[in-house]
Amino acid sequence: MMMERSGDSEEARSGADRADFLLEIGCEEIPARMIGRAAVDLAERLMGVLDSAGVISLTGAQAPVRSFAAPRRIAALVNGVLLKQADHEEEVTGPPVSAAFGAGGRPTQAAAAFARKMGVAVSELMRVNTVRGEYVAVRRLVTGRSTSDIIAEGLPRAIAGMTFPKMMRWGDGSRRFVRPVHWVVAMLGDQVVPLELFGAASGRRSAGHRVLGERWIAIASARDYERALLAQGIVAGREERRQALRGKMAELSEAAGVRCVEDEELMAEVADLVEHPGAVLGSFSGEFLELPREILVTTLRHHQKSFATETDRGLSNHFLSVADRDGDPEGHVRQGNEWVIAGRLEDARFFLREDQKVPFASRREKLKQITFHAKAGSYFEKSERIETLALSLAGRLEADGSVRLDRQALAEAARLCKCDLTTGLVGEFPELQGVAGGIYIERESLREGGQEAAVSLAAAVRDHYRPVGARDSLPATPEGKLLALADRLDTLTVLSRSIGLPKGSKDPFALRRAALAAVRIVAEAPLGLRLWEDLVLLPSRVSGQTGGGAPAVSESELLVFLLDRFQFWLKETKGVRYDTVNADMLASGGHRAASEMLPRVAEKVLALERLRELPEIAVLIEMH
Repeated sequence: MMMERSGDSEEARSGADRADFLLEIGCEEIPARMIGRAAVDLAERLMGVLDSAGVISLTGAQAPVRSFAAPRRIAALVNGVLLKQADHEEEVTGPPVSAAFGAGGRPTQAAAAFARKMGVAVSELMRVNTVRGEYVAVRRLVTGRSTSDIIAEGLPRAIAGMTFPKMMRWGDGSRRFVRPVHWVVAMLGDQVVPLELFGAASGRRSAGHRVLGERWIAIASARDYERALLAQGIVAGREERRQALRGKMAELSEAAGVRCVEDEELMAEVADLVEHPGAVLGSFSGEFLELPREILVTTLRHHQKSFATETDRGLSNHFLSVADRDGDPEGHVRQGNEWVIAGRLEDARFFLREDQKVPFASRREKLKQITFHAKAGSYFEKSERIETLALSLAGRLEADGSVRLDRQALAEAARLCKCDLTTGLVGEFPELQGVAGGIYIERESLREGGQEAAVSLAAAVRDHYRPVGARDSLPATPEGKLLALADRLDTLTVLSRSIGLPKGSKDPFALRRAALAAVRIVAEAPLGLRLWEDLVLLPSRVSGQTGGGAPAVSESELLVFLLDRFQFWLKETKGVRYDTVNADMLASGGHRAASEMLPRVAEKVLALERLRELPEIAVLIEMH
């Protein structure tokens, strides 16, 4: 079947033929970590339904859709949606001409049946040439469907396909979404689009703010949505909430003579915990300022989602927390946060004091009782592999004079880097892995007279879990970089051999993140190492037959996995276009990228991307 559009273009149609469309799904509190992806997914699915029906234009300079999300709702507003599809001419092919007409050109039963089905006379059938030969066909005018009908039919199916890391079932068990759905708003202009999502019928009723607004409010039209919620104290836009929170926290900090310790990741999270961007300033006993900075900030961040504050002299005993309302007239929000934070800081101080009663190095024997993975031995065995691998990598780098480091500090750091897993502090605050070890090593060295070598040792242990993500900074010292690299390569090699590489979206042991971290360390440090020889073969030799049995993946498969992460880094972090990556790095089927020093490969790809920006090069690319 072939479809052709007729009549005026969408851009030429009257503005009266268009309206904004709003979809809001209201539910129980969505976990903050799921809100951002849910908002994007909802908008994409809605746009897919409208675009496939031909009732929106994607050619304008302004994005036609805007997402909204808060703990109790996700929504999307699409601008300029046609109220109905344009009428179009449709060409329907029937049987081949050879079957439709017999001797002397007489119509056969096949022709008569096709004409009857199409509601036309046999004489109105026409002949068309197709790739399969000559066929009979009918051309007819089809009236466009109303957009309201299209949405009511297609949207529930599209939304039902949304997935989340964790989903809930309710009612009779057939309804499945991130959280139980309580209301749905679906409006085209000022008219409700009748549909049902997860057992909730659509309307114009949305929930107001639980403290600052009414229980239910009526949305007059799609374009009034954001304004109607704001009147109830709800800031529906995620970025708008973040900016408002930054402003509130800056005001409170300035009034107290402190400044907020910046943490964009935490800001993004807490902005999705509230519908109204409120904040409170609290305090704790100044005695806790004796705790190391990393412990204090981590305790506030991970256990109460609060921001530390500081002055020019260092951290202060004030903190900032979000509140889903303006002010805190009775002081209950502040007092509740202060009570919890004081308890957590007391716990941290207790474990810090108790852990130091045992020499840190003596904890290494306890690693034999902590399993890294059932098929990959204990953390003691892992630390031995890390030491061998780190020193082997150091030897290769020292041979060409590209890196100067303290081999003794590197070896000692490898032996001690996992020892803090046996401490009470890390047992209570897992986020302090590595950091706690660095603190204990530093404090022991100070008690013993401040050995200079302990500085690089403590720094390497403290930083060896970095980088945590694509934007996190690398370890600060050469020893830290090599230790972090050896740790990631051991994890990749041993676990991929034991359980295989991740497939699809599931990656329970974060092997993609480990591979990306390894690639980043080598490319960004930079370290003169090669993918195949140094990041695949060397770790494979060091790990030996760990896990036993036949390996789940080959060394070649692991190389392909690392190459994929390298390409991801180039495209997503460095902004290199995919065809630039393919042209330079994969020109030899990936062999050159595997055998050359990785920083050199990255340098060539980035240079080619810069060249593409030159006008004369851009012209050549267009010509070819």
